[in-house]
Amino acid sequence: MKKRFLGILLSIALLSASLVGIVFYVFMPKTTLRKFDRSQNALIIVHGTFAADAEWFKPGGPFYDHVKETLIDKKTKIIPLMWSGNPTTEARLDAAYSLAKIIIKLTPENNISIIAHSHGGNVANLASSFLELAVTKDRKKIAGIAKHLCNLAFDEHITGKTIIEALASGKEQQDKLAKVLRFGQHAAAGTSTLFKWINISSLNQSLKNFQKKVGSLATTLEMCSQEDEDPTYKDVGLIENRIKNICDTLRTALHNSGIFNLEETLVDKAYLMACPVNEEAYRPSTHVIENVYNIYSHGDVVQRVLGVYKRTFSKNKAIKNISISVKPRPQDQTVSYLGHAEFDTPFIGKWLLTIPELVTHFQHKENGVDLEFYKDFSRPQVVTNPQLFNEYRPERTLVAKSTKRGKLKNFVNPLIENVLNQLKKLV
Repeated sequence: MKKRFLGILLSIALLSASLVGIVFYVFMPKTTLRKFDRSQNALIIVHGTFAADAEWFKPGGPFYDHVKETLIDKKTKIIPLMWSGNPTTEARLDAAYSLAKIIIKLTPENNISIIAHSHGGNVANLASSFLELAVTKDRKKIAGIAKHLCNLAFDEHITGKTIIEALASGKEQQDKLAKVLRFGQHAAAGTSTLFKWINISSLNQSLKNFQKKVGSLATTLEMCSQEDEDPTYKDVGLIENRIKNICDTLRTALHNSGIFNLEETLVDKAYLMACPVNEEAYRPSTHVIENVYNIYSHGDVVQRVLGVYKRTFSKNKAIKNISISVKPRPQDQTVSYLGHAEFDTPFIGKWLLTIPELVTHFQHKENGVDLEFYKDFSRPQVVTNPQLFNEYRPERTLVAKSTKRGKLKNFVNPLIENVLNQLKKLV
């Protein structure tokens, strides 16, 4: 009887030891990225400027739901990143810090992907830079990013201010213009509110074809003008210290998660939609993100922010520039181009995550790949006939800057100048 009792006790002890060993193995922090078991998936969606209240990136939104339906792993965690959406450097710094912390929390258990729209893409780019700098402690690079963020914010501010001053002088007129610009945001989102303020019949046919661009221009001007509320662009040292503190905090979090180097990337894929590109201030770290898909449209006049930003990144093995066009159906001939606020349409959401598969077998040109989407939800196709894209390439800078920093010439292309004149009549 005693032997049987001792045998039972010994079995219980062995079982307990086994359980302790299993718990120890599962929950002990790993020390290198190569030992990580990424058996789950996570998808982070980042909205852009002025879009904190939008529905497209939240559960129940058409874009969100179509992305969710196309996920191969139905257990994938979908995480909408909530940030202010304010058009300031400080807001993007804060959002990038929040995103970097989420990435650390999700690593190492998850394969992480990011979908980001507009300046949400630059939030993702900054987050990747912060994570790299948290490991490398490269103070020179921190100082460089701070300097370029300052210069970029200054250029945005001066560009918007110059155009606004050309449109309206005096506080009363500028207040009226501000009202027009607020309505312009709705117009850029696909409504015609702004044009209730403008006598459309007085515009020629060419301007009617660019209604969305009027709203987009209004939104862009407001984005630029609001940089005046952001004091950070005036103080490089302030931004540099802010970035240094962020990286120091992230370094501690990385170490607590068992990450001491970047032998492997932390994020598998980043899909940047209509992201304003500035490689000096907002370049994604390919040590952190393995593949970046920069998706843009030649019909988007907001992305370049009056010529302050670019559409594409320079040639890089890890970064693919993908220009998209739209047709009603594959057999149709009519080609259109998405505006800045139209990237959240359901037919984009349905196929967005298949872009790596769609473009992987094509030789990438210096400017990337041209991809054609269809409103009837047909599978997108790589466009091999460049003539389809020769109809519309509005790549001219809207505002030409002089060689001296901060001084601008009020030269705009004829179409935009005509639009500005119509707005000026209003105020």
